[in-house]
Amino acid sequence: MTLTITNKYKNNLLARTRVEAESDFGEKATPSNVEIAKEIAHELKSKESLVKVRHIYTQYRKNKAKIKAYVYDNEDAVKKIEIIPRKQRRAEQKAAEEARKKAVEEKKKAVEEKQATSAEEKKE
Repeated sequence: MTLTITNKYKNNLLARTRVEAESDFGEKATPSNVEIAKEIAHELKSKESLVKVRHIYTQYRKNKAKIKAYVYDNEDAVKKIEIIPRKQRRAEQKAAEEARKKAVEEKKKAVEEKQATSAEEKKE
């Protein structure tokens, strides 16, 4: 897969660069967003986590694609601007809820153990 960047537009207000590129992927299938993000990060010498692919436009029966992506300046800009997908939000909420439940259960066990030890001390 070859990737050539055709246009870059720096947006200082949003701390990102809009990148337009073309990819020639030969006889293989259309590359995934992750593969394209890796290539763009390599070309622009940035981290993969700062690259967000927006669109991959392919033409019928051609092995070329036009790509539109954003490359952010830092992680804070990504967190402020990018929308977190619903699946990821729900997974994070579920993990936080499970961690909270686990902490409550551990606290209950600790209280029960304290009560059990204090009851044994009173018997003696």
